[in-house]
Amino acid sequence: MLVLFETPAGHALFRLKKPEKLQKAEDLHSSFADLDSANKIVSLKAFSKFGDTAEALQSATSLVEGRLSAGMKKFLKKHALGKEVQDTLAVADAKLGGAIKEKLNIPCVWDEGVLALMRGLRSQMEGLLEGTTGPELRSMQIGLAHSLSRYKLKFSPDKVDTMIVQAIGLLYVAQTALSFLNVIFKTVIRPGKNLKKSYGEWAVVTGATDGIGKAMAGEMAKKGMNVLLVARSKDKLKAVQAEFAEKYPKVTIETEIVDFGNFSVKDCARMTETLSKKEVGVLVNNVGVSYAFPQYFDELTEGEIQSLLTINIESVVWMTRAVLPQMLQRKKGAVVNMSSASARPPNPLLTVYSSTKGFVENFTKSLALEYANKGIDFQCQSPLFVATAIVFPNSKKPPEARASLGTPTPKTYAKYAVARIGYDTMVSPYPVHEIFMWMQARIPDSLIGAGVLSMHVGLRKHPKNVKLMEEKQMANKKSS
Repeated sequence: MLVLFETPAGHALFRLKKPEKLQKAEDLHSSFADLDSANKIVSLKAFSKFGDTAEALQSATSLVEGRLSAGMKKFLKKHALGKEVQDTLAVADAKLGGAIKEKLNIPCVWDEGVLALMRGLRSQMEGLLEGTTGPELRSMQIGLAHSLSRYKLKFSPDKVDTMIVQAIGLLYVAQTALSFLNVIFKTVIRPGKNLKKSYGEWAVVTGATDGIGKAMAGEMAKKGMNVLLVARSKDKLKAVQAEFAEKYPKVTIETEIVDFGNFSVKDCARMTETLSKKEVGVLVNNVGVSYAFPQYFDELTEGEIQSLLTINIESVVWMTRAVLPQMLQRKKGAVVNMSSASARPPNPLLTVYSSTKGFVENFTKSLALEYANKGIDFQCQSPLFVATAIVFPNSKKPPEARASLGTPTPKTYAKYAVARIGYDTMVSPYPVHEIFMWMQARIPDSLIGAGVLSMHVGLRKHPKNVKLMEEKQMANKKSS
C-alpha cells in the first residue's frame, strides 16, 4: 500500500510496510514514537519539491477543495502507476480520493486508520523526508499559510484584490440605477408646487406670444396665477390676451410691449418700474432666437451675431435685474431661464446660438448659489426639440403638427416645465428629454460633437436651406 502525503515543501509518497497496522488505529501513535520506529512502518518511495510558493499555493488550494492539481497528477502518474499490480493508495480526504480514482483509476482508501497514519507521518516528517531540513519546512509552512489565507479571503495570487474591484463595480451600477430612478421621480412622480402660494400672485413671461412662452404662460394662468405677457408684437399680444381671458376668466392677463432686439438699460429701468407695482412670483425668461439653418461662424452677418447676443443673453440679464429688487424685499420668488440642450455638448454650425445658451446655464447656476439663502429659486430649463417655429423654421406644416414622442407640443412641454419650477437648478423637464440628457452626460463630448456636426452638415444640403443660403449670399453681395 502506498500513502500520499502532502507537505508544505512538496508531494511525498510513502510505502506502508505493515498495512495491517491500519486495523488498529488507536495503537498507531506508538509506532511513530521516534524516527527509528517510524522507519519500520513506512519508507519514502518518492518526493517532489514545489518549485515556488505559487505552485505550493495551487496545490494546497486544490487539496482544500478536494481537486487533483496538475502537479499531483503528474507526480502520481510517475510514481504510483506501474506495470506491476497496482497498489492501493491511502489518502487523507475522501473527495480527493474520488478525484484520483476518476482521473487515474487508482484505488484509494481513507478511514480512521489512514487519518491516524497521517498524524504519525506529520510528527516525524522532518526525519522521514530526504533532502529537506527542519528550518526549510517551517519557512515553507509559514509562507504557504500566508498565501493560503490570502486565497481564502479571495485575494488572487498576483495580489489583485478582486473583492474591491467587484465592490467598485457594484457601487457604480447602484449609483447609475439610483441616478436613473431619480430622473423618473423628478419628471414623472414628484408633484408640482403651488406657485402662487410659494412665490407670489403674478407670473411674467417673455416671448409669450408663441411656442413655449405662450404655453407656459397659459399653464400658469390655468393654475391660478395672474400673467403679464411680454413681447414685441402688439397685435399678437392682444390676441393671446383675449384667448387667455376667455379660457381663464378668474385671473388677470396683462401685456407689455418690449423689443428685446433693442433692449437697453433704459428698458430695464422701465420694466423695473412696471414690475414693482406687481407681486411678481415667477419670471420666465423665454424670449430667444436661433439660426435660420446651420451655418459656419464666418457665414453669419454682424447683425445676426448681434441679435443672438442681445436677445439670448442681454434680455435674460436685464429682466432678471428688473425683477430681483422686489423678490429680495419679499424674500421669495422664482426665476426660470430657458436655455437649450445644445448648450451642453459642442454644437458646431450653431456655435453662437449654443454658446449664448451656455451663458444662460452658467448665469443661472451662479445666481442660484448667490441667492440660495435669500428665498429666491433660480432654475435653468434646457429642452431638446419642442414643436415650435424656432425648431422648425420656414416649415410648410404648422410646427405642432410635427410633434412626436421625442418632440412634444409646447402645451405638453409646458405641463412638465411648470411642474418642475422651484425644485432643481438644472433641468430638462420633459421626461424623454431628461432621460436623453442623462444618457448624453455619459458619452464623451468628442463623439457627440462629431455626430452633431455630421447632422448639421446634412441639414445644410436640404433644398430649402440651400435656397436660403443662396438668397443670403445674393443679399450680401448687393449690400457690399
